[in-house]
Amino acid sequence: MRIFIKKLTLNENQFDEIAKIELELILLFKDKYGKHSLDDFGTASYKAENLTSIMYDYWRSFQTIKYLVEERSNNNIHHVFEVYHRWHKEGRKISLTQYFNLDSFLNSL
Repeated sequence: MRIFIKKLTLNENQFDEIAKIELELILLFKDKYGKHSLDDFGTASYKAENLTSIMYDYWRSFQTIKYLVEERSNNNIHHVFEVYHRWHKEGRKISLTQYFNLDSFLNSL
């Protein structure tokens, strides 16, 4: 949801700048907070009660959705939702990150 709000409220330069800054923050905190799966969004970070660890998951999820929409789906958000709904209808047999084949992308963050 955050990506949509950012896209609607920021101009393209502002959006790109925020994305760049958040990517830098991910890289800065990767060694400290980067060990858990994105499928466990928020689980570890909220237990830590540390704002940076909480935001780390948000930054990673934002970059992941941005990648899925812009790179993998050619800016077609409907395609991302179609794949999500297909995963759900098939019974969520594997994790969502596996279904979207995001391991390489997430490892690159």
